[in-house]
This record gives sequence, structure tokens and C-alpha cells, in this order.
Amino acid sequence: MKKITEIIIVNLLTPVRIIGVFCLLPIYLEYGGIAAAGLSIACYLTDLIDGVLARKWHVSTFFGSAFDGVADKAFTVANLIVLFTITKFAIVPILFEIGIIIIQTIKYHKNENVQSSKVGKLKTWIISLTVIVLYLLVDIEHVSFLPNTFINFIVSLDQIQLLGIVFIPLYVFEVLTVISYLFF
Repeated sequence: MKKITEIIIVNLLTPVRIIGVFCLLPIYLEYGGIAAAGLSIACYLTDLIDGVLARKWHVSTFFGSAFDGVADKAFTVANLIVLFTITKFAIVPILFEIGIIIIQTIKYHKNENVQSSKVGKLKTWIISLTVIVLYLLVDIEHVSFLPNTFINFIVSLDQIQLLGIVFIPLYVFEVLTVISYLFF
């Protein structure tokens, strides 16, 4: 009975990201970048927690892993689509994420390993940080936990260049992830 309870707990965390997909745009439009960053942090934490608990309790299942992967991709792409309304730099990761989904689908149909690579897992963290930073940059004037001098410095920068710079690590890890899925 304990094992079943643990499986249920782990698998109940994943739908939070699916719900987050549908809440993200309305929250962003109604409350702005800080609220979208908060929702994203909460959803990314559910991904971390369900993975940790599944491994700790030894309740990893094929269904749970597949459902988790779908929820991750859906939430990631939803965030990138919202960010695309802010900056066109988001189109590159959107295209890479679609490419990764296609590669994983082909590998799945060939009965090959579709588990995330270490590079892919690291890329997920990079996406998470990029998304949160970009949402905070959108509402930088309202971020109360940063000093005013820092906020004024950020506001004084060329916003297009700043957004482009924030995306560079994500671009690098998107390319590395595709390479890892294709060749390893």
C-alpha cells in the first residue's frame, strides 16, 4: 500500500505542469512577468521534486517517465511561446524543442532509448533559469528584492542586446542536446 501511495504522490506532481501550461498565458497577461516567473518556479520545482521522490522511493515507471517528459516539453514550449511575444529570440529554442520531440518520437518508434541525456537534463535547468530571468526582466522595475542601482543599470542597457545575451547559454545547450540525442 505504501508503494502505491508513493507512486500516486509522484504522479500527482506531474499534472501540476500540465495545469501550468494552461494557466501561464492568462497569468502573464493579467499579472505580468513576476507572476509568470513565480508560476514557472513552482512548476519547475514539481519537476525536480517528482524526479527526486521517484528515485528515492524507487517508484519510477515507464508511464511516469513518459508523462513527466510530455509535461516538461509542454510547459517548456508554453513558456517559450509566451516569451516569443516578448522577444523573437525565443523562436530558436522553440524550433530546437520541436526538433528534440521529433527525434525522440523517431527513436521511440525504433525502440531506441528516449531517456533524457545528461546534457538534456542540464539544458532543462538552463531553460528554467532563462525563462525566469526573462520574465523578471520584463517587469524589472517591479522587482523589489533587487537594489535600485542594479535595476536602473538593467533598464539603461539596450534591451534587445540584453535579451539576446540571456538566450546565448540556452542556444548552446539546445545544440548540444540535439547532438547528444542524434549521436549517443
